[in-house]
Amino acid sequence: MQTQTLKTPDDYHDLIVHLLHSGEALWVPGAKPHARNEAVMFEPDDLPVTLRPHPLNPAQTPILRGQLYGGFVARPYWGVALAHLAHARGTCERCEPVWRAATEQWADVPDEGQHEALFASIEVGNPEEPGALLVHIDDIPADWFDSGT
Repeated sequence: MQTQTLKTPDDYHDLIVHLLHSGEALWVPGAKPHARNEAVMFEPDDLPVTLRPHPLNPAQTPILRGQLYGGFVARPYWGVALAHLAHARGTCERCEPVWRAATEQWADVPDEGQHEALFASIEVGNPEEPGALLVHIDDIPADWFDSGT
């Protein structure tokens, strides 16, 4: 799920400035564990921020480090792809596609009362600086799934 069109370094710069300059809270729509289509809050690390390549999907937007609030275990840091970050719903026209995409994807997930999710957490980093990546299911490499053979 990449809802922002980002092709050049200027595009990434514009998005980072857009997301961080206002000082408004950032959210990850549809990411709350054990909840259907609820957002979690993301607080980026202090400026200056560093973008890092997505470790599982090179085609995905880079990740930003920070903290997640709302159902996740505390870690020294969390990484979230830029494409999944948005200002609060209804407050930012540029961020609305991120909210819409999460709603549309959740509509396709059967409600079976299990632990349905659009995101997973994957441990990253090293023993001296352990962290976690909040990864969208579309960014998990296909070979990680059991092929059934």
